[in-house]
Amino acid sequence: MKRFLILLMGLAGCQSGTANNEKPVAKAAASDGTIWFSKAKMGRKWPLTISDSVKVECEGNGMYYLLTTASGVTYAMNGTAKSRDKWPELEKIISKRDSAGMRYVGDTQPFFEVAYKICKQ
Repeated sequence: MKRFLILLMGLAGCQSGTANNEKPVAKAAASDGTIWFSKAKMGRKWPLTISDSVKVECEGNGMYYLLTTASGVTYAMNGTAKSRDKWPELEKIISKRDSAGMRYVGDTQPFFEVAYKICKQ
């Protein structure tokens, strides 16, 4: 339920890092519909434990939201993708933790905004 609420909050803006005159944090969509994010571009806002760049993509007619690293490891972003047990969960590589030591996905909002846009087309 918590992830669903975070996703809904992210959908309200759907501007992938461009609010308040910020620089975009992702490259424009490639011809195959994927969008790349890089640690260099996001800077201190980079939410992952890996230092790779990552791309957001869809499979299964937009049902599976996926994040794939430049080295080729794919992670499940949404519940539908997680239910396939085909990909490890994105939460495994999120670096930020709350005071209780639990991982949270607030800083991954740009990834989810982009996934929602490209997977619903």
